[in-house]
Amino acid sequence: MNKLGFYIENSTVPFIREALALIKPPVILFHAGDRGLLREIRTSLSPDSFIIGRLFVTLDEQVRWLDANDPEGAGAAYADRILEYDFGYATERVNGRLLINAWMGPNETLPGPASFRNYQLGTPLDRYPEFAEFYQRRSQALDRFQAAFRTRLQTAAIEAVAFNFGAGNYTDASHYLDWFPRTLETYRYLGFHEYGWPALMPRADTSSAALLYRGAMRGICQRYNNRHTAIITEAGLARMYKIGDGGDVGWLYSPDSVTQDSYWESLDWYNDQLCRDTYALGACLFQVGHAGRWETFRHLGVDNQQRPITLSNRIATLKDRQAPPLNPDCTTPVEYPADEWRQAPGSVTRPAWTDVHALLLRSPTVRYAVRPWNTIRRLIIHHTVTSGDITPDLIARAQVQQGKPGITYHFLIQANGAIYQTNTLRTTATHCGADPVNADSIGVALAGDFSAAPPPARQLTSAAKLCAFLLQEFNLTTDNINGRSEVDPGVASPGASWLQGAAWKNTLFSEVRSQFPPIGLTCDELLAQALTDLTQARSDLTAALERAQRAEAQAAQVSSLTAEVTRLQADNQNLRMQLTDGELALTQYQVQVEGLQDLTGNLRRQVAEQQTAIIALQAQITDLQQRLTDCLAGQLPPDGGEPPRRW
Repeated sequence: MNKLGFYIENSTVPFIREALALIKPPVILFHAGDRGLLREIRTSLSPDSFIIGRLFVTLDEQVRWLDANDPEGAGAAYADRILEYDFGYATERVNGRLLINAWMGPNETLPGPASFRNYQLGTPLDRYPEFAEFYQRRSQALDRFQAAFRTRLQTAAIEAVAFNFGAGNYTDASHYLDWFPRTLETYRYLGFHEYGWPALMPRADTSSAALLYRGAMRGICQRYNNRHTAIITEAGLARMYKIGDGGDVGWLYSPDSVTQDSYWESLDWYNDQLCRDTYALGACLFQVGHAGRWETFRHLGVDNQQRPITLSNRIATLKDRQAPPLNPDCTTPVEYPADEWRQAPGSVTRPAWTDVHALLLRSPTVRYAVRPWNTIRRLIIHHTVTSGDITPDLIARAQVQQGKPGITYHFLIQANGAIYQTNTLRTTATHCGADPVNADSIGVALAGDFSAAPPPARQLTSAAKLCAFLLQEFNLTTDNINGRSEVDPGVASPGASWLQGAAWKNTLFSEVRSQFPPIGLTCDELLAQALTDLTQARSDLTAALERAQRAEAQAAQVSSLTAEVTRLQADNQNLRMQLTDGELALTQYQVQVEGLQDLTGNLRRQVAEQQTAIIALQAQITDLQQRLTDCLAGQLPPDGGEPPRRW
């Protein structure tokens, strides 16, 4: 089992590609700007390596970040600088995977407590007034900077690696727990530097920081329930670690070099120790792919006597070695996927959201279970019965006070359309009262009370974009979206207007479908549509013929009515002299005659219009019969090929 990885600053070093293909290192810190090599790593050399990016910034600039009044703004700005670097370098994917999994923040920015004279391990820093104020100010600034840095990267689904302090500066878990609470709440990956001289193993003649990460992680794991992963972002032999004025040189420093066999003894021992800690992802050997000034740290090429350096061949043999027994501390880390989203991008773009799940209050005593990624089958919609601008933090605090392990939703959408991820999707959050529903669903909550009215348009649009993206990720349809009331009897969420009144379920579904590109019909669907149209046309024709027959019958009555009027007029002439009332009757009949004449004209016009409609419907029937014949004969639509399937 091998946990020794590479630190690469120079991608032109001979044999670097051969070493990558031979060892397939578990972790790589990539300090080079070679996009081409990264693509080769992802496609063939070592596709599964966890790659950490580093964008160089001078120490002076890093210190200015911490001394400024807005460390959060500086952290977000540095993240933006990475996201904008080299035309989207940070977000490029090959074979569905990011070229770089996570990015380092500041590097060896602060000296740690162990760097100060007279410091004694375990003594609170406030006992040392000469640097307590310095630490309180700058460490708090770094804590805020790091939290903002990762939060901004997470909007692009990119991870970050915290700390990366100089070797031996931070020697106790309390240094991390007391001074960097925001970072520990926010981050998943923690970086450590570990060097020694002339060996990594603790010996009488050796000064070494090796395994200091273990003491730090023991305390961190106890407080944060094994949520963090440790990465040794720099490791190796450095003469300066023992001889402070000896220059920053490595094992091949000519006046005081270490033999290759002796260095391998350190690496073999260190790998064995790393393999005993399940939370340790690996160590990046400084440097495999060396730059000029770091030539004495090289791991490839030849040594000072021009003999081949065979360390990569020796490291390659470790992968076949049986793993050693595990240490009892932190042996059950929280399961996180390398990338929570699908391997290849789909037609629906991932909406922008802010991942705050690591920032929210969690219960110190109970935890949600973790589920496999492939168990997710549906989305459940909720409302919060609060104001539309309620924050995830307020909900989390209220629910933890109610005895929940943490916030119960996976996503929260505010009235202004802002989306927050509040749990990882592998978290089995109890957002419903039915355990089987919680086990296979994602809880999406819309902030507000929708008992009487639907959500505002911006909130609905954000919900539709999020739902469409999640449906795409898990190969689901709108049939897999339910309101909580549909799966949890007796619960009103997401409000009565979900199914009644405004029935905003229909509006949501319509907007979800609109996020997907239009899809044409298959040949079978075209045939079915043609048959439906033909049946409807026949029905329309029958109705038209019936209306025409009624019109003809009414028109035939006009002649007889006209004759009756004439007879009545003659009778009226005979009776006028005898009956006064007859004159009134005659006037009434004359009015009736005029109405009948108007009716006759209208009926004749209707007959003409129906005849025209009959001719048009007969032509439509002829066209539909021709289309039916063509489709049955196997002819395809004019654009050729079978259209994609309907949504």
